[in-house]
Amino acid sequence: MKRYLFPLGLAVAGALLIFQGQRRADSLAGRSEELGKDIANAVDGDLRQPDHVYYYAGGAVLVFVGLLAAWRRRSQG
Repeated sequence: MKRYLFPLGLAVAGALLIFQGQRRADSLAGRSEELGKDIANAVDGDLRQPDHVYYYAGGAVLVFVGLLAAWRRRSQG
């Protein structure tokens, strides 16, 4: 069980990051950031992403790495 502690921690940290991203997207700050992004993209055509998208991406990477590490440790021993 001790060998799964680190991968489990990564997966939990990733899930918390995704949860925080969802809270940010639903908040007033997230909605105003989304509106500002839409206006700025319409004006100059540059691609911008709100902060909660980076929360989602970072959380997904952490969950994936945690699950991959747990799978590799299971297959090793």
